[in-house]
Amino acid sequence: MIELPVHPGPVATERVTSVEGSYVRMRTRLTSADASGTGTPVSVMDALTQAVRAAGSDYGFVEIGTGPLARVEYCYPAYGDETHPMLYSATHVSEHATALFGAATVGERVVPDGAAPEARERWSHIHLMWADADGSVRGGHLWPETVVDGDGPEALVYAVHGFSLVNARDPETQLPVFGGHTEPGPQAGDGRILFARVAPNIELAEAIVEVCRRHGVRRARPVAGTGSFVGVTLADRTTGETIEIPGPALEVMRLSGTIDLDGPADAQVVLEMSAVDGRGAVHSGRLAQAGNPVGATFDLALVVE
Repeated sequence: MIELPVHPGPVATERVTSVEGSYVRMRTRLTSADASGTGTPVSVMDALTQAVRAAGSDYGFVEIGTGPLARVEYCYPAYGDETHPMLYSATHVSEHATALFGAATVGERVVPDGAAPEARERWSHIHLMWADADGSVRGGHLWPETVVDGDGPEALVYAVHGFSLVNARDPETQLPVFGGHTEPGPQAGDGRILFARVAPNIELAEAIVEVCRRHGVRRARPVAGTGSFVGVTLADRTTGETIEIPGPALEVMRLSGTIDLDGPADAQVVLEMSAVDGRGAVHSGRLAQAGNPVGATFDLALVVE
């Protein structure tokens, strides 16, 4: 059984917060080129910001596909200490990598120790799987120093309207997390989208059902999906047998699946995921119906169908 960690701060009463808006979907590439078609190497965060703004918003979610990255700076989830059960490893570097797939939440963060209490700067939460120059497959949490030079990875952008995405320190975990904030403005685009911040130790499938019911949604699918699990329980697609992968933290690089609240009880939420553990090992498979508690946080984006 997966042991749930105790975080250092007060436990928030509201465990799943959510907002609703609309989205514009656009296929593009992460690139260092500016409007004139030229440019010097840029951080992956700047490339993500440029992609989301090209789709008409300052905020959004990006599913990252294949393509080159000049430099990847990253970390793994790390075993913490008595105060912080989940931390980051030391920084690692991969040169001349090829992105395979990943996800990002793109928005702003409250400037740590900023001169003004509400000072903000661009920020992204990015998880990725890639291949090194020698073909070794790796995954991790990307730092902004990751570099895009020229045309980089493919990207499927969901630029959102009706809410902002702001990263700030969470009192419970004492870690920076994204939250959604309703913003006045027109709801235009390709359809409805929900965003929820799921707090630690909450079963992800249960959070999804709660969010859908709250917003009157019967069918949806997850997009992007950056976050972490304490540990995961995978279900064999053929036998139904389960395998437990312990944590205390696994960083999710991809979340896909279907949500159909009109379907059978054991198939209302079907999720596939890929995640990296504290040793850098990658795990992929279908999540079991239970045994998948959220780690430090989960950025849950659901497109309504």
